[in-house]
Amino acid sequence: MVKDMITKKILLLLVAAVSMFAVACGGKVVVDDEHTFAGDKWQSFEPQRFEFDIKDADDYYDIFFTAVIDTARYRENELPLAVQLNGASGERRTFRYDMVVRDRNGWIGEYKEGLLYSKRCIRRCFSFNGTGRFSLGLKQITSRYELQGIHAIAVYIECAKLDYPN
Repeated sequence: MVKDMITKKILLLLVAAVSMFAVACGGKVVVDDEHTFAGDKWQSFEPQRFEFDIKDADDYYDIFFTAVIDTARYRENELPLAVQLNGASGERRTFRYDMVVRDRNGWIGEYKEGLLYSKRCIRRCFSFNGTGRFSLGLKQITSRYELQGIHAIAVYIECAKLDYPN
């Protein structure tokens, strides 16, 4: 009886340890935040900031961007973005992302309540150079001061699910 209890406890500890290692980072959400624009207008001089913490610099992350678009007012095929990451240690990284929201087959995304939700992974397996508080700034870089038809934008960052060869 005592031997069975010890065996069960060891088995439970082993299962718990394996589970912890299997999901150490995969799928862990770092940020899931949405900013809505008054009048569905995104001002070019108003970068949107998303704050989050990175606890492990050895992990890799997927960064997703969603544009919520009123397609009756937004007529472009792309949404050009400037992305700036600022790290706790003073690190700065900037990149451009041209998000295609419409192609020859029509709008790309899914409609909810009359608005188009167009989501893209703008960086896969992204690594941060350190831990601590980070800020991700997004700015529309069209030639227009007011970008009409953008209802909201969202950023979603999660730990990347890495597939290792057997």
